[in-house]
Amino acid sequence: MRALAIFLAATTAALASTAVLRAGDDDLDKQYLGRRKSADDRVAGGFLALAKSLERKKCGERGKVLAAHVVLVGSSLQAKEAQALIERVEKNPTTEKDDALEAEVKDSIARYRKGYEEVVAFCEKKKLSSELADVRARIEKLEACSLADTKAPPPPEKKGTDEKKGADDKPKLSGDELKDTIERLNFYRKLCGLPEVKNDEKASSGCKAHSEYLVINEGSPNVFGLKAHIERVDMPGYTGAGAIAGQQSVIAWQGPVESVDAWIGSFYHRIPLLHPTLERVGVGWAKYKSGNFVSCIDVKTGLGSSNVRGGSVGVVVFPADKMKNVPLSFMGELPDPIPTDAERPAGYPITLTGFGDAPYRQAEATLETEAGKPVPCHLSNSDKPALPTHSQENTICLIPKKPLDPDTSYKVTWKYLFKGETTTKVTTFKTGSN
Repeated sequence: MRALAIFLAATTAALASTAVLRAGDDDLDKQYLGRRKSADDRVAGGFLALAKSLERKKCGERGKVLAAHVVLVGSSLQAKEAQALIERVEKNPTTEKDDALEAEVKDSIARYRKGYEEVVAFCEKKKLSSELADVRARIEKLEACSLADTKAPPPPEKKGTDEKKGADDKPKLSGDELKDTIERLNFYRKLCGLPEVKNDEKASSGCKAHSEYLVINEGSPNVFGLKAHIERVDMPGYTGAGAIAGQQSVIAWQGPVESVDAWIGSFYHRIPLLHPTLERVGVGWAKYKSGNFVSCIDVKTGLGSSNVRGGSVGVVVFPADKMKNVPLSFMGELPDPIPTDAERPAGYPITLTGFGDAPYRQAEATLETEAGKPVPCHLSNSDKPALPTHSQENTICLIPKKPLDPDTSYKVTWKYLFKGETTTKVTTFKTGSN
């Protein structure tokens, strides 16, 4: 079975598929961000006040759920206050329940949802596909702050544990899972000319806690699919650190080293692992009774201070230019970027991401062999994303419709409009023997 990984990605602004002037794109970007910020501000302010009330009423564990959401959508000052509350509750946990406050939380979630739905209506009217995915993801995370439905769960979908082979010169495994996982990630980052990352012990502790939460709740509908990122306060194994890690992490049902290969070999999950300003990661894993693993890597906590919204921090292409021993096939991921009726398996994903840049417009990309033979591919860009309901950052992605040929050199030609100017870039790579 193919390995499946899931990650609820954050988004950058992406606009309509019709060609418009750059000034018009900028205006729509500003209008969208203004509407979303207004909705975020209402949520962050209200949730922070409710979290403090819950803490005072000795409902600290419940308050941590709301505070964790404030960390995600609030201002830097609000996030700091929320994180301080989380740390206070972790030192002195309280688990009382207050029906009146819980009713207020429920009413607030319904009210804040309406605010986001106004942004949804704006995106649909302006045909802003990536922004629509972004705000819908916010609605999903907002609703996850309600209490869990604990009805009897269906059996879980089985996840594959096949190992994906990568470049032949990967670092040899030492037997130390944490060390090997970070070395494997740094191997890929160095291929792209990116700085190495280090282990963040606190984030790793949270990732371990979240992995254990997923194992404890195996079979529950509350950890199925994208819900695997959300910890519920009334579910066994809940911890504040795990709840934060779940929303900050990519998740895969394999061992941690193999998971890095799977994430890098995907479309959506590759993007955060190759962020230029990523400095530290958290790594955690747990084992099911069946012997299968689940692994998490926190890819958000360790973003560096230069990760300023709206500021360009670099363009990253993968496979990196002149890279050798590139795998042949796409192992798959959730969400699935390939059309449901398309042939499988497909070829290895090829991506170009402009981190921090405004969306690239009229983006095109072609793949051909060294001999000039065109290779049919699925193309996804900001104007026409593979999944309008899911964000892909500012990424252009090619997924060959069939596995790549072994021991073959390929050329990728990228072309896109940025700040009114057309940019063309050519990169090459060579596949491995299998």
